[in-house]
Amino acid sequence: MAFFRGGGSLSGGLIRPHMHEKTYELISAKLPIKNKVVAQVSGTGLAPWEIHRPQKFVRDLVLRRCFSGRVLDAGCGIGDNALYVAKAAPGASVTAVDVVARCLEFAAAKADLRSMRSRVELVVADMLQENVSRMPPELGHRHDGSFSVVLDSSTFHCFSDSDRERYVATLRRLLRPRGLIYMNCMSEEETRPGGPRYGKCTESMQGAVQSVRSLIMRPQSLAPFRPCFVVPGGARYAVHGTSFFFSPARRHNTCYCTERRISVPDLLTVFNRPNGWEVETIEDSIIEVHPTFWGGQAKARLFTIRKL
Repeated sequence: MAFFRGGGSLSGGLIRPHMHEKTYELISAKLPIKNKVVAQVSGTGLAPWEIHRPQKFVRDLVLRRCFSGRVLDAGCGIGDNALYVAKAAPGASVTAVDVVARCLEFAAAKADLRSMRSRVELVVADMLQENVSRMPPELGHRHDGSFSVVLDSSTFHCFSDSDRERYVATLRRLLRPRGLIYMNCMSEEETRPGGPRYGKCTESMQGAVQSVRSLIMRPQSLAPFRPCFVVPGGARYAVHGTSFFFSPARRHNTCYCTERRISVPDLLTVFNRPNGWEVETIEDSIIEVHPTFWGGQAKARLFTIRKL
């Protein structure tokens, strides 16, 4: 087993528990407040998006025989999509990547239980890392242009505009010419509260703290997650021993949320022919979540994007 400051891999078993804090410290130093909270709850098996089965759109793509060659699951979470593709698409060689080591530990445990440990390559890595020398070897220059398919299940909509550019640059480097991205993003037509932000941010400081408390301190409640932290004056709040500081900026409220629901024009500002991409199809889709949220599903769109 190896662990790298820019990423790491899982081999011969799970990452040891003491790696949790080290990994989290490396990640959290770079993340906005809301994303730190996500990093805390991800990989527990209790997060609303950790449904312990492959997403419906992934099952549909498998039926359409969309996965073959090297497949990169970018932001794999606890591995349900990756494990399903590895089992149901015999022509696919799957590499599953996430920035939270605990997620990969959960995925490795599932793979072991299903005797699939050799079928999926599990890699801890930051897909926003611009310095390729700091990426794990599995995603280094030796693998440039080696992936035929990228699976993005609710990853792209988690990023700010600047982070999107870095994320897409990594995908461009790893994907072969004419390779495909299957990207499922929450749609702006999903107007219910929770999840990636929709429209103007109006979350209060009290609401933000309550959201953190309900999600982290009482995960069994699976209370809806509010992504917007609007800060009127500044306060410090600790969860699981980690201190989050909500600080004011200038003299007005500051929103620290970075993600947002994706409209078609929004996506086309990033993926277009001048940038070396072609969006081939746009389909109505859903994101499956825990049944206590939105009846278990949110409106989404599935984009099929080809690298030119």
